[in-house]
Amino acid sequence: MRRIAIIVLALFGLAAPALSQDFEISNDYDALPEAVRDLRSMLLEAAYNGDYDALQLRMDEQETPPRVSFGEVDDPIAYLKSQSSDPEGLQIMAVLADLLEARFGIITNPGEEPIYIWPYLAGLPDVSNLEPYQKVDAYRLLPPAQAEALATDGVWYAWRVMIAADGEWLTFVAGD
Repeated sequence: MRRIAIIVLALFGLAAPALSQDFEISNDYDALPEAVRDLRSMLLEAAYNGDYDALQLRMDEQETPPRVSFGEVDDPIAYLKSQSSDPEGLQIMAVLADLLEARFGIITNPGEEPIYIWPYLAGLPDVSNLEPYQKVDAYRLLPPAQAEALATDGVWYAWRVMIAADGEWLTFVAGD
């Protein structure tokens, strides 16, 4: 059942937590479960170094690779590089690093392990009326025009990362 919930959340990108879910915002990386902390560190190191081989290795270690698109993708690394504004794919690695340095959300469904989402903004039910600190967080991750467009739409459809409590990398995806 947990696997089904995770797959559903990953497929739909978690636009907002359901009413039965608990949602917490944090920047206490030391409080993350060890498996989540380890994966976050590995992803940050790969992002800082522009090391797609490290991302590929991690993807290959998992039974199910992380979702990088809401469409079918044969080669997740090639897809990520194609989404970058530079030919080497380094800009998308900067996005990954920026996300993982931001505050995160903790989504807890009753009876299930938590799921961790970066940025937490992607887990808010509505981003049209953010608190001032939340707007600052959005502007740290997005150009003003894009942050304002998301606020108008009320949904975070920019890049986000989700990691399961057991350290499984669920998503690095944009869209809704």
